[in-house]
Amino acid sequence: MQIMEQAKERVDITYERCAALAESIAARGERPTLRGLHAALGGGSMATIQLHLSAWRAAQPPAKAPPVTLDPRLAARLNEIWNENLKLAKADAVREIEVKLVDAEKAIEQARADAARERDAAEQARQRLARAQIRLECIKPLETQLEQMRAQLEVERAARIEAEKIAAVAVAERNAVMRYEANS
Repeated sequence: MQIMEQAKERVDITYERCAALAESIAARGERPTLRGLHAALGGGSMATIQLHLSAWRAAQPPAKAPPVTLDPRLAARLNEIWNENLKLAKADAVREIEVKLVDAEKAIEQARADAARERDAAEQARQRLARAQIRLECIKPLETQLEQMRAQLEVERAARIEAEKIAAVAVAERNAVMRYEANS
């Protein structure tokens, strides 16, 4: 019997009943809550009531804020403060841009100076390389000439040795002749 009564309670909890109760609570200026609807319905499944309450809330138009009217003096003062802050913000932005511009100009000048130094260094290196290539080109004929002189020196050394041998033989023969003559 209790199961039947519980089933009847669940059948009675419809979206329409929940929505109607939520509307009446909202019309009194109160906020519809899950516990408030549960109490107004006299019980029932909290999960079912929550589903219907969420659906009702989703269907509600967003609340409109009442129009605000300001004292004209307050509005004028707020406008003055706004304009002063706007001028200060613009001045700060201009100063910041000017500082960045000066920094960028310095960086550009530094980059130009660095590039000029690098160009000069590259030109000096190119000149040193050209001089070295010229020296290398001069060395080849000198090497050839050196080899020729070494060969000539070797020929002359061999000729000198041969001449020394011939001279030594001639000296020996002359000495022998002189001894022979001196002995005879």
